[in-house]
Amino acid sequence: MQINLPPLPILTPVEPPPGSKPWRVDQILEARVGAVKSDGTVTLQIGRQQVDIKTVTTLRLGQSLQLQVVSGRDHPVFQLLPKNPSTNPIQRQLASAMRQALPKQIPLPQVFKLFQQIDRVAEIKQRFTTESRQLIENLVRSAPDSKQLKSADGVRQAIQKSGVFLERSIAQVAENRPISAKGESVQPIQLDVKGLLLRLLASLAKAGISAEPAVKPDTSADKPLVADPAAKMVFDQNPKQLAAKEQAALMKMPQHLLLAELTRLVEGALSRIQLNQAASVPREEAPNTPLHVELPVKNAEQFQLLQIRIEPESNQDNDDETTRWIITLSFEFAHLGRVQTRIALLGESVSASFWAEQAQTVKLFDQQLDGLRNQLDAAGLEVGRLACRQGQVPQPSLRISDPIFSEHA
Repeated sequence: MQINLPPLPILTPVEPPPGSKPWRVDQILEARVGAVKSDGTVTLQIGRQQVDIKTVTTLRLGQSLQLQVVSGRDHPVFQLLPKNPSTNPIQRQLASAMRQALPKQIPLPQVFKLFQQIDRVAEIKQRFTTESRQLIENLVRSAPDSKQLKSADGVRQAIQKSGVFLERSIAQVAENRPISAKGESVQPIQLDVKGLLLRLLASLAKAGISAEPAVKPDTSADKPLVADPAAKMVFDQNPKQLAAKEQAALMKMPQHLLLAELTRLVEGALSRIQLNQAASVPREEAPNTPLHVELPVKNAEQFQLLQIRIEPESNQDNDDETTRWIITLSFEFAHLGRVQTRIALLGESVSASFWAEQAQTVKLFDQQLDGLRNQLDAAGLEVGRLACRQGQVPQPSLRISDPIFSEHA
């Protein structure tokens, strides 16, 4: 996973402020949004001066901004600076959470693969407490499969119980508010992935299991991830490995190492979910922060990662200020290779682009485009461009609006 810091937005005045003194390049200015017009023009109050600007950045009435002058003289240009997270307690907490989660995160398919191996073999399963066994079984069952993800309700339920919304769901239940605003049936909080992981971690802790492996693993590139070389195949994500060999390795693994590694992997999965949660929290200077969701999808003997990114974009070209939604799906299945899909939804209009690295995948997708168009038409949508191209698929990334690392640390 890559983590990208987006470029700072540029604000350009529609025309120079009349009778104003020229600002110095690199000068820092405090501004407040005084008006937001339907044509996309925003009026900023900078000291005693009012400046009309054009920007694609969504700004709210009354919002406080910090600007840096990047070009002065007769035609000033400003750069919108991010708020210093150290002055905002919420942003400071988010920055701290992301710093802690980054080095500990572990991909969810790797963790769920171990859950499945434990759940399938009675001799291994009996090495855990009844509570831990039940939680592991529920986690395996919580992972969606391709059949569930073929329906809109199945996708909605998978996203809802992915762990990203756990705290919000708990708050809604505490306030006696329905979890679903539309009133449809939803998965109970008890089946939320993050909730199950937290309960499993507590169950392992009650059994007296240390969060650190008994023999601390060396994570350097040329050595096994786990301390026991015989157990390395359990954590190897090579899809050609036989399940029987993986199960045999688990059965030979010492009890203390098995339990300690399970604890470490559960913590890594929680860190991964928490990182997605922190990256999805809207910031004052980036109110259209994308929602990041990751799903471990069951595919035969394997679990594979489906990454979902949902991002609203303000459509300033329309007077009704209709929100344009961009949904990006990224996955890499054995028979398809790396694929990324970008779906744009504006009102009842939809378009989609597919990128695939394998030529055979592009051919397969091209054969399905007419059927997809017919299905979207039948759903009452106005279908725009549908296309598939071959090429290098961009690496999925978390876009972070706040500086979470100090260059002076």
